[in-house]
Amino acid sequence: MLAPISTDVYDELITALYSGISSQDGFSGFLKRLKLILNAYTAILIVVDINPVKVHYTWAEGYPSGSLALLMKTGAINKDKAILEGVSAAAGGLYSLSKDRADYNPYAGLNPLTKALVKSLGLYDNAGISVAVENQNRRLLLTLNRNLSQGPFFFKELEVLTRLKPHLERAFFLHQLMASGHQKLTSLKASIEQLHYPLAILNLDKTVLSANSALRQLIYKHPNLGIDETTNQLWFADVEFAHTFENSCVTISGNYEKKKIEVTHLFLPTNDLPIRITLKPLRIDGKQTVSLILEFRDGNDQQDYRLRHIQNVLTCSEAEARVLKGLLVYGQASQVAEDLSLSLHTVRSHIKSVLQKNNYTRQIDLLTYLIKILD
Repeated sequence: MLAPISTDVYDELITALYSGISSQDGFSGFLKRLKLILNAYTAILIVVDINPVKVHYTWAEGYPSGSLALLMKTGAINKDKAILEGVSAAAGGLYSLSKDRADYNPYAGLNPLTKALVKSLGLYDNAGISVAVENQNRRLLLTLNRNLSQGPFFFKELEVLTRLKPHLERAFFLHQLMASGHQKLTSLKASIEQLHYPLAILNLDKTVLSANSALRQLIYKHPNLGIDETTNQLWFADVEFAHTFENSCVTISGNYEKKKIEVTHLFLPTNDLPIRITLKPLRIDGKQTVSLILEFRDGNDQQDYRLRHIQNVLTCSEAEARVLKGLLVYGQASQVAEDLSLSLHTVRSHIKSVLQKNNYTRQIDLLTYLIKILD
């Protein structure tokens, strides 16, 4: 079984994924990198209808030239065992054909054309993740194959796919809208308007390239942030936070140029609970500089993070879950300590314990995973 994916490698995957939004090759670069990291023989990203099962198009790496086109043309791909397994999996769920069975037969149940391709490639196991998209009768399947010499997939190895799921959803959604006749910024304006959560795209100088109506509603509720009508720049009433925000923008841009994505969470103070702002880099076609995607989550509107939900997705005690819940709300260990009447040392000890139990090295990675799963 493969060793756990490091933070740097995970960052590389995220960078490659978001680069596919505006790339002429789509997500092929991401698949090539994922195939190497997970020791897979082939990797494929498939858009497929659920009922009836029908594959629309794919991005793939590792397949012989023309093989997928032949499967598409004959319709054999719609009956492929791995695709049917992925379609039947719950949205967001992992799937594997072998399921770690020693008696697994990779050729059982295959149609003749698919069986011939599987044998020619020496394929053994197939595994992946099923991702929901806007169309409820459609799924995005990220599927990997291994050959006999590589052996079966283990679900522990596939945990990185679960972490990638929310990014797959966003990247695919933006790619679709950019590909539908719009290759410039105007396509992004249309796409983010359809998202129900507050979101904006900014230049590094805080000039707003696009902001959806959900964000404008948030601004209306909170006087501590806004968009200047003259300069069209995002501003913050809290001077200290504004300085932190500017520094984060510079850091993210620099790391992106080094091929390392930096997803940052900042917490804007309000009169009650803070607003969480997530910053992600984005390269827009035709632009030489990096832009930023900003996602806003109002802590005053957020769902109640129940302790049992946290304990369902992470290995942690009830006391540790309380600390994690506090971090999701306040963002800072010192505020959690004050709210729970604990010492700062105790709070940090709980955080360190959860990181070790769940094989994380950075607190931000753990919280990012938890936020996406609970959201």
